Amino acid sequence: MEFLSLREKSFGLDLSDLSLKFIEFKEKNNNIFINSFGERNIPQGIISEGKILDVERLANIVKDAISNPYYNKLSTKYVVCSLPEEKAFVQVISIPKVSDEDLEKAVTLEVENYVPLPISEVYFNYQKIDILGKSNHIDILLSAVPKDIVEVYAQTISLAGLIPSSFVLETEAIVKAVIENNFSQKPVVIIDIGATRTSFIIFHKNAIRFSSSISISANDFTKQIASYFKISLQEAEKIKIEKGLDKEYKSGALIKCCSDILEKFSYETIKLISYYTSHSKDKHEADIQERVDKIIICGGGALLKGFPEYVYYKTGIKTEVANPWINIMKDDNYIPPIPFEKSLSFTTAIGLGLIGIKNPVFYNI
Repeated sequence: MEFLSLREKSFGLDLSDLSLKFIEFKEKNNNIFINSFGERNIPQGIISEGKILDVERLANIVKDAISNPYYNKLSTKYVVCSLPEEKAFVQVISIPKVSDEDLEKAVTLEVENYVPLPISEVYFNYQKIDILGKSNHIDILLSAVPKDIVEVYAQTISLAGLIPSSFVLETEAIVKAVIENNFSQKPVVIIDIGATRTSFIIFHKNAIRFSSSISISANDFTKQIASYFKISLQEAEKIKIEKGLDKEYKSGALIKCCSDILEKFSYETIKLISYYTSHSKDKHEADIQERVDKIIICGGGALLKGFPEYVYYKTGIKTEVANPWINIMKDDNYIPPIPFEKSLSFTTAIGLGLIGIKNPVFYNI
């Protein structure tokens, strides 16, 4: 049975601890255009680590945001909403080879072996992963979210006067936005630097292979700069974006003040890549025993000037800022109403919006 299997054109709504962002796309002549978008800050304490603590206040913020968009009115009440990665269980599992008709039953039997909750207490979804050559097993990307988490999100959406058509993990939405045609011949690391945490995603072929998150965030850099130079957070944010890791600015003072955060960040990045590489060597499929080819940085933290160069220096892997429009901007004459710099913080919402008009993802009951 499918969870909220309403196949209506929907807009994307990204709910995080400190902000919400939404975007609706429309299709015309095989091109995709923005129909509406907006955002709002969420006061601290309404959502904490992905868990909604105050449904009524959040519903009112959502209602106000969609009633007062930055650009045009929404044309639908159907919504594809994000689910927090930190509350999900995501893992690549292997099962004996079965027919497509028996695949769902086979995966269902395996869920409780990998999810530390009874199957009756989670919604789960799965994706078959492409494997080159012959194999006697099937690799599956399994994701599960506790029902109590999902149901509070559904309650909030309904209270805001909207109709939830599907729920999608943040990591899945990010991939939809930044991986061209949702396929990568070689492994790619996506780093989403948000306001309260950073998510790491390893994507290869047609699927996520691994994901994790750490507490280091874009706000940590801003707070550190404000504290070091004894300036306001607004001034610190401006310096972070305009000067960033410029060695010439005040004799490299910015790099010095953020050195602890940068070292922690590079350590976690290298550890993740090393883990994936060593883990994949234990697998016998030749197609995943490849070196990570590229690192893509998205989220609001991607605006830290000089950060891609720093990551490249630390990892030796080609690093670039994401292009959240890569699966949208097919018309060279179209200029989106969201500036590119702003679009980086809309990455998850953009992915959700794409899913809303293309291929809804559902969690099975």
